[in-house]
Amino acid sequence: MTGCTSRFLFLRLLALCIALASTQLARASAGKDHYKVLGVHRSVEDRALKKAYRALALKHHPDKGGTEDKFGEIATAYDVLSDADKRRAYDQHGEEGVRQHEAGGRAGGNPFGGGGQQFTFSF
Repeated sequence: MTGCTSRFLFLRLLALCIALASTQLARASAGKDHYKVLGVHRSVEDRALKKAYRALALKHHPDKGGTEDKFGEIATAYDVLSDADKRRAYDQHGEEGVRQHEAGGRAGGNPFGGGGQQFTFSF
């Protein structure tokens, strides 16, 4: 291998490691992992996700002796993971990706939106 090729491979590997580390850091700092809250694996299917949600929601419901905080945490986790678009945003960008998705944008997109109505004037 030439020096240039090995340097290129090293830089690619370094960039990959940095990207992976920043993704893990974003997930760790963003709060609780929705998958852990529901006690499911990242590859969970919709049926198993719903089953896990229902069991935890019944167990931690405020009317059944649970706390509102825990119940809200479970409901939020299910809301994100049961919606395919929100789940994709969460898997790629963590909580910030979900917030961007709900705001109608994409993570890393234009912070000023860019959508909306356009007006045309005719004289």
